[in-house]
Amino acid sequence: METKSTIKDLTPKEFQEDYEKSKENAILLDVRRPDEYQNGHLKGATLINLMDEKFAEEVLKLDSKKTIFIYCRSGRRSMKAAEFLTGKGYTCVNMKGGILAWGNEGFPVEQ
Repeated sequence: METKSTIKDLTPKEFQEDYEKSKENAILLDVRRPDEYQNGHLKGATLINLMDEKFAEEVLKLDSKKTIFIYCRSGRRSMKAAEFLTGKGYTCVNMKGGILAWGNEGFPVEQ
């Protein structure tokens, strides 16, 4: 088995800057529940609920050539998702502190 690539664990500001720089070759992934997503999410985010039984099947449909920028509420679920994806050969960036930290820094969310 290949060695697992490292997961970048970035603050919301670093996450946003990195995503903006590589937007053409990146996917923004929200791994929260649909009700959480409805209450506010990052613009352009794709929702694939980590707790859904079809998570693995759905998330592995994402383009593995692109960097996956992942977030959740606090950073725990997104790190689990990032660990799963890097184990499958994906490159991932996790948002430290999740959307809670994002909001605390005053970054916008969409509803």
